[in-house]
This record gives sequence, C-alpha cells and structure tokens, in this order.
Amino acid sequence: MVNSPWLSKPKTEFLFICLPPFFCLLLILLLPSIFQQPQDVNTLWWLALVLVIDVSHVYSTLYRTYFDKQQWQLHKPLLIAIPILCFLSSIILFQLGSDIFWRVMAYIAVFHFIRQQYGFVKVYQRKESSHFLHNMEIVTVYASMLYPLLYWHCYGPFQFTWFIPNDFLFLKNHMLEVIGRWVYLAILFVYLITWIRFTWLKKSFNLPVLLVIVGTALNWYFGIVYFKSDLAFTLFNLSWHTLYHHSMVIYTEITG
Repeated sequence: MVNSPWLSKPKTEFLFICLPPFFCLLLILLLPSIFQQPQDVNTLWWLALVLVIDVSHVYSTLYRTYFDKQQWQLHKPLLIAIPILCFLSSIILFQLGSDIFWRVMAYIAVFHFIRQQYGFVKVYQRKESSHFLHNMEIVTVYASMLYPLLYWHCYGPFQFTWFIPNDFLFLKNHMLEVIGRWVYLAILFVYLITWIRFTWLKKSFNLPVLLVIVGTALNWYFGIVYFKSDLAFTLFNLSWHTLYHHSMVIYTEITG
C-alpha cells in the first residue's frame, strides 16, 4: 500500500471512519418521525448516544495513556499535570459564574470537534503532492463546519443546545450569515473545480479525504441548519466520537 492514501485496511477504515456520517444521515432521512421532530433527547436516547458512545470511548483512552506502562513513563509529568490543571481551571471558571463555565466548555467542545475533522483530513493527505489541493481541502473542511456554526450564532437559539441553553453567544446578525454563506459557497466551488482538475490530471483521486470532507459538510449542514432537531443533531454530533475512537484503533494496529 505504498501509494495508497489509506492507513492500513481500506475496508475497515471505510466502514468505521468514512461510512458512519452517511449512515447517520440516511437513518435520519428514513425515519423522519423519530429524528426530525423538534423534541428533546429522552433518557433512552441519552443513554445510547451519550453514555454508550461518547463516555465509553473517552474512558477507553485510559488504556492508551494511564494504563500503558510505556506511555505512562514517557509522559508521566504531563499525564499528572493535565487533570490537575483542568480541575483547578474548572473551579476558577465556575466561581466566575455557571454561565461562564458552560460557555467556555461549549466552545472548547466545538474546537475539539472541528480539529478532529481537520485531523482526519491531514492523516489522509500525507501522500498528496499538490500543495494547492492540500490547502483547499483544509480550507473546505474548516468552512464546512464554521458556516453552520455561524448560522447557529446568527439565528439561534434553536430547539437544541450544545450543553445548556444560551451557552453560545448569539449574534442575531442575519447579514453576517448571508456574507458567510456566499463565502462558503465560493469555497465549495473553488474546491470542486480544484478537485476536478487534479483528478483529471492524475486519473485518480484521494477517496478517504473526499469522503471525510463530504461527510463533514453534509452532517454539519443538515444537523444544524436544515433539521434543527435535538435528536438529529446529537446523533450527528456523537457519530464523530465513534469515528475518532475507531481511528485510534486503526492507528494502534499500525504502530503496534
């Protein structure tokens, strides 16, 4: 697999990294009465999506950090300092006000999700030769997340929230959203032309990068802008955590 953009096993990566966002979208389209209604996430859905998918994969990282003797010895000061600093910072933030605490947490979570998708693109770009295509893919995956967030900030609050109601700073600026929309469409157009040009020249294309970008764009747009459903948004949102978890499994296979 010298010239392949895949990390190790294309079928495994396709199923567990590239396919889930498209599967989530298909599920929501096929079951509109369940996922597209403006309703809160009930206890059963919360247990399935948050506790089983989200929380479980977070704790599973302990086996690659604190429970790994080699990693523990290598990064011991950092692994000790991080939870202490996070705990102390959380106490200070909460003393400033619960609204401030949850707002900071919300934007940290947003940053985490955005950088996660950027990381997928960077991993699968490692063998690309074109710097322009490389940069356009980065710009496009960022724009595909930033525009829906801009829409949320300009038209919110919606039925759904990130953590608590009003944890985002809502701008109520429709003109800013219109400008952002045209910038986003321009980026998509340039990326499409760039992708067609380099695909035609090379007679091949980077499938995993394309699937990650398209999957990201569809899920963030439909989850935030189109459906405006708490359950649909939560399903989209936490599907990325599943992707991240399985990517770490594949990475472990490669590095041993």
